[in-house]
This record gives sequence, structure tokens and C-alpha cells, in this order.
Amino acid sequence: MLATKRVQAFFIGGVIFELNDDIKFYPTFFTRSLIDKLLTTDLAFNFTFYDHLMLGVAYRWNDSISMLIGYKITTGLTIGYGFNHTNVNPQNVTSGNHEIMIKYELISKYRNMISPRYF
Repeated sequence: MLATKRVQAFFIGGVIFELNDDIKFYPTFFTRSLIDKLLTTDLAFNFTFYDHLMLGVAYRWNDSISMLIGYKITTGLTIGYGFNHTNVNPQNVTSGNHEIMIKYELISKYRNMISPRYF
């Protein structure tokens, strides 16, 4: 087996729109490229309601669609559920992936960060 190096490039971006005091909209994109072989692009559209409830949908170009729901229980604790369905497998080997997320943020000296990374 011969290991070779391949150049990879990643591009990520998004913006936050405050639709009103209680609803934020987060459209994002993520593109990954192996220079000589592969290009994948993900588009995601997420909403946050009252800074606690998160709902979203994402599409990976010519591959899959995902949905997510999350809830921020406390300042540091968030739980969530996601479902991913691949639409490129004609043999229907899988009916999709289920994911459960538990996120706990430790107390940080960056709590009052002006520009946190969301994407």
C-alpha cells in the first residue's frame, strides 16, 4: 500500500440574520475539495428561537439531506437530535442515520466574546 499526499481545500461561511428579537436565521455553506478528485458542498439553513430552540435542515449536494433539532437547557448544556438520509444509494442499504448530541461548555475566559464562531 502506497500512501500519497493530496492537497485539500476547505471553504466555510455563513451569516446570522436577526429576523426579530426572538428568531435568528443562520444560512451556511461548507465546501471541501480534494484538488484532483472530489468536491462536496453542504448548504444548511438553521433557525434559533428565543435563544434556546434550534431547528435546521441541510443538503449535501447530490448525496443527502439532514434535519436537526436542539434545545439549550442552560447556558452551558445543550441537547439535540439529528437525522440524515442519503439519497444516492439506489439499493436502499440504509434508511438513514440517527444522531443524539449532548454538548456541555465549560466555564471559559472567553464568555463575553464579541465574534464567536458559529459555522
